[in-house]
Amino acid sequence: MKILSKIAGYAIGALLVLSASAADYPARTIKIIVPLEPGGSSDVITRLLADRMSTDLGVPVIVDNKPAASSIIGTYALAKAAPDAHTILMTNSAITSNPWLFKLPFDTLKLTPVTMIASAPQLLVAHPSAPFKTLHFERRRSTAGL
Repeated sequence: MKILSKIAGYAIGALLVLSASAADYPARTIKIIVPLEPGGSSDVITRLLADRMSTDLGVPVIVDNKPAASSIIGTYALAKAAPDAHTILMTNSAITSNPWLFKLPFDTLKLTPVTMIASAPQLLVAHPSAPFKTLHFERRRSTAGL
């Protein structure tokens, strides 16, 4: 529980830095979109964060789960929202892998990262008899417009 308090503190600090440039922030309810299923670790951490943010910022902070389509539906909801920091996204690594896997209706490079809350190792594995031992990616920009 102590680590979650620290996580919430860091995230709130990042939001407060953003709010320093806008004296009227937050002007209304803040919505945190979680593009994953309710009850998972991202949802639990987000709900703890939302509770702390609501207390510290003095406005309601709601969690809006939008699971499905490899996080695309929830991320698209953020991409369409007004860029005023009243709608934010708690996502996972899908935001970095989705542009490589799907044709998206938005450009993830136009979204602004605020802070990293947690990290988890990920592996790409293949059978030992596969004809390759390494993987090389080239960065490409999405041509999707908003």
